[in-house]
Amino acid sequence: MKTFLFLTDFSANATYAAEYGHHLASKMGANIVLCNALNVLDQLPQEEFVAWQMEGEDISLDLSNTELIDLKRHLEYSHASGFNPKIQRINYSGSVEDVIQNTIEKYKIDMIVMGTHESGSLRNILLSNHNQMMIKETTVPLLLVPPSAPKTNIKRIAFATDLKYVDVDLEYIFSLVKLAKLVDADILITHIGGDLQLSPLADQQKERLLTRISNEADYPHVYYKFLNNGSVKDGLESLCDSEQISILAVVPRKRNFIESLISPSLTQKIVKHLSVPLLVFPPR
Repeated sequence: MKTFLFLTDFSANATYAAEYGHHLASKMGANIVLCNALNVLDQLPQEEFVAWQMEGEDISLDLSNTELIDLKRHLEYSHASGFNPKIQRINYSGSVEDVIQNTIEKYKIDMIVMGTHESGSLRNILLSNHNQMMIKETTVPLLLVPPSAPKTNIKRIAFATDLKYVDVDLEYIFSLVKLAKLVDADILITHIGGDLQLSPLADQQKERLLTRISNEADYPHVYYKFLNNGSVKDGLESLCDSEQISILAVVPRKRNFIESLISPSLTQKIVKHLSVPLLVFPPR
């Protein structure tokens, strides 16, 4: 049985992400752990702590527990049909990193689901930083859900690759195949490049990748597409729109174009403009 961890700060975006995740969990037969892990006042500088207080934010554990109970009831009451996920709620004090890592280990978490936040107020800036931290530090797949993501059945999952590390990519693709089988979705392998066609080496890597998928994945709904675009961000956004992508999956790693996805500026731009959830695999 799979278990998803929903991180929430009780904002509208976080609640929507929990609703999206609950819909996904019911399709995949996964249970849910609700966690309010964004209590980080003990990590704030004094001047930001004062500013936070001036906004009237009540982050007491009692209120947090009440909010978690309300969110749990909301998700349970909104359940329509099919598998009904078991929902647990937890609220621990301490650093976000420690709380999340301890929760992952204790509850054997398979995936983390959290909402995205645009820059603006002190609160949103802080929470955007946690999106960024989670992308860099997560040890399990992380699903970042924008408020524009439709709560519909997953039909197509895109996986972005630079075709440099085929053996590593295959591990993640085979994991995606397991997910795709549960929800009956296609997988679209995509490579974005600035040239009109692949280099001979990249073409060779592509053929090797597709051959192994065909021989080992035991799933016929895996496809490939090359996009000629000099901008990774623009290419991914265009892909999601033109191919009706339900989830975009990436693997942050060093020394290739995907590395740009974990830079503070570009990550927020991509997450802000994407209308579909971003699935971030933990890098090897």
